[in-house]
Amino acid sequence: MIEHFYYGYEDILAEMKRVIKKDGYLFLTFPYMSILRKLKVKFNKYKKFKDTTEPDNFYQFALDYKKVLSDLEKIGFELKNKKFLNGKKGLKDEIIVLEPWIRKINQGRGFIYKFLRKILSVTLDFWAAHSVLLILKNKTKLK
Repeated sequence: MIEHFYYGYEDILAEMKRVIKKDGYLFLTFPYMSILRKLKVKFNKYKKFKDTTEPDNFYQFALDYKKVLSDLEKIGFELKNKKFLNGKKGLKDEIIVLEPWIRKINQGRGFIYKFLRKILSVTLDFWAAHSVLLILKNKTKLK
């Protein structure tokens, strides 16, 4: 949900901090600036925003998980685990010409398709993940 705030997620992080007791856990997922997405930025494959006002059709950002993690650590959360999620979706969304093949693999029955799905998940989740899951523990008392 933090990815849907055009002007930043600081207020929502403060609210998370306020309501999660000491030693309580936060499970946070958000679309992530994967290696694939960073490459597309480097090669100017996304439309650039020129206006600082929120566009009418704004939906979400893909965020740098290291920046989000740093922001959470600054307010007292400690990372316990992270997992990159759904590399197949990330690849399908970012390289449209692969969508029919990925759909076929996802819908396929039998050992070969199951094997291909597993291989794709293992290999794609790191560099093309659609989102990331951060599991964090609040190390400070409520205010």
